[in-house]
Amino acid sequence: MIASVLSSLAAGFHQIGQILSSVDPAIRAPIAISSGAIPGALSRYYLTLLAAKWSGTFPYGTFFINLT
Repeated sequence: MIASVLSSLAAGFHQIGQILSSVDPAIRAPIAISSGAIPGALSRYYLTLLAAKWSGTFPYGTFFINLT
């Protein structure tokens, strides 16, 4: 299961790389930054929800993601 998810992610990143190579260089950097920010934001959100169930109000999910 994890291997299939990782292979899907790798294929998605490969497609993003191909798309970015054909985009105007002035727009390439914001698109690359945005595509990296999305997984970071989602991981913070879901880890915070998970940690809130265990510990209370401190945002341990955000704390953990920022440390990593």
